[in-house]
Amino acid sequence: MGLRKLLLILIILGIIISSFIYFLPDIGYAIFFKKPSIEIIDVYGQGIQDNHAYFIAKVKIKNNADLGVFLKKINADIFYKGKKLSTAEFSGNQFIEAKGEIILDVRITADINDPLLKDLVNTLVINKKDSVEYYAKGLVSVSYFGLNFERWVEINDVVILTFEKFVSNVGWNIKINGINVLGKKDEKLHIQANVTATNLSSLDIIVKKATFNIYYNNKKLGSGYYANELSIKANEEKNILVDVYLDQSEILKQAINDLVNNHSINIEYNATLEVYSEKFLVGTNYTIAGIEKFSMPNLTEGIEIKK
Repeated sequence: MGLRKLLLILIILGIIISSFIYFLPDIGYAIFFKKPSIEIIDVYGQGIQDNHAYFIAKVKIKNNADLGVFLKKINADIFYKGKKLSTAEFSGNQFIEAKGEIILDVRITADINDPLLKDLVNTLVINKKDSVEYYAKGLVSVSYFGLNFERWVEINDVVILTFEKFVSNVGWNIKINGINVLGKKDEKLHIQANVTATNLSSLDIIVKKATFNIYYNNKKLGSGYYANELSIKANEEKNILVDVYLDQSEILKQAINDLVNNHSINIEYNATLEVYSEKFLVGTNYTIAGIEKFSMPNLTEGIEIKK
């Protein structure tokens, strides 16, 4: 074999080997890569600064590939109803074994004044679930055939958010302990109810304000409000004074007559609470409704008339 021919063969082999090494990440990607499974298992607020809310999302990532990888970075845009809601990022050097899973703390940044954020929270409260879409780029480091490679991997998917995942229980218990008759105001009977409110949810909240309506036999008796800020922890109960204004109407007379004659009546109520969660750094409106039974002995013990 001539020198020239040997040199040509070496050059061709060099080109083949160089091409193989150059395209090896793409070859390995095609052979080994499988789309990971991603699940958001918890979210909590980290703080607010300059109109931006910062959250930490606990994200479970399952590596569905047959090869272990080091996850170094994540940059993601999160969309809700087709509009950008927030950004997410992670930086580190986290190994995920083949077919294995890990839980990462991913930092999410959102505009606290963005109506999309409140819209998402309200939808979760009412419908108990919703979905967001993300477009993410992850920098992974992987070894195969004795060589180390880094590659940006692009993923987009839809994640279902379930309300019960973040708040296991939601509810209130309302008990009226007594009533103070304060007099008339704007042709309405002004009373003040001593109420024990119990937060049955698994979330500490702040009630910014509350408005409510009360009914008897499906007819409106009056309305009321609670204007003071109330901080109440999960499963905590607090006594508050609520101002109530009753319409001087036939239904009020009927309610009083039925109470005297039957010794008890049922009063229905529905209330809208403006609540704020320090854990999630967001507020929403929450509606509660119920029936409170008034018995003559209990009611008369709690009645006080102020002149």
